Amino acid sequence: MNTNIALVLALALATLAANAQGPLTPPPGAPAPVMKSLDQVEARTPLVAGQPGVGTDSGSLLTITASGSYYLTGNLNVVNSGQHGIRIVGAVDVTIDLNGFTLTGASGTGSGYGIYPDGHASGQNVRICNGNIRGTTTTGFLFAIADDGITPYPQVCIENVHCMNVRNGIDMSHNVTGVGSIVRDCTVVNSGGRGIKAATVEDCSVVVSGGVAIEASSLVSRCVVRDSIGDGIVGQAGAVGQTSVTECYASSSANGIVAGLVSESYGNGGGSGNRGIWTSTATQCRARHSSLGSNTALEATIAIGCSLNGGVAVVTNKYNMP
Repeated sequence: MNTNIALVLALALATLAANAQGPLTPPPGAPAPVMKSLDQVEARTPLVAGQPGVGTDSGSLLTITASGSYYLTGNLNVVNSGQHGIRIVGAVDVTIDLNGFTLTGASGTGSGYGIYPDGHASGQNVRICNGNIRGTTTTGFLFAIADDGITPYPQVCIENVHCMNVRNGIDMSHNVTGVGSIVRDCTVVNSGGRGIKAATVEDCSVVVSGGVAIEASSLVSRCVVRDSIGDGIVGQAGAVGQTSVTECYASSSANGIVAGLVSESYGNGGGSGNRGIWTSTATQCRARHSSLGSNTALEATIAIGCSLNGGVAVVTNKYNMP
């Protein structure tokens, strides 16, 4: 062998030996997994009868009986009159992700609810999000989502749920005090009765409601109401209460906005004896009565920087306004 070639080979072998990364002997025991399990990647349960915590009964298409995060895997149709879509049976800490799918109640569903947080469990905490609930010409589902009216009431957060053609929309009637119920980024279109009722309502829209469009005990913020037959936006205790309404638009054939404090909002009312805005304190608001003339557009104890778009103002103390 050529002396130079032998020298190069010797240097290469010496370099490989110097750069060795460790012994080639494998560690004892079976190899450990290096990737996450499916449960770790998607730590949720499909909303399918037979899955852990998911069942059914004669009154509900699906029931949830255990804590956890659940998601729909497809559209869900309720066809039997009086049957609920999804009922939470006393379980605490439950999330229902509609996952972009639609829960449908056929015409004449009767007394059934789309989603029914059925309480009877102290500390029941429920979140419902991301999907659609609909019926047929305001006769599918008595309520799209509603609580059971029996203490202890569930603490419910509802986000990004779109309801259409139901008798009533989202109704947390029995848990409106404090921060007991929050509805955000939701829409209710064509409800035969109530649109939305909760402690706090934010960034929501109600279009065509046969009853009160939005009612809250704490706060209504950045909401829109159009074509309501009942009052548009109402504080639970009406004008004498302390509900705040801010950055809202409400147009109704009854009262537009009725609440304790109203700011940066537009209220349009109609009909005899109704108001565009009716409040204790109005700040930077615009009010209208659709019948114009001597009908009251704005009634307030204190009004600051407000204006009218038809009708008259009945205000005890005016500031920065005609």
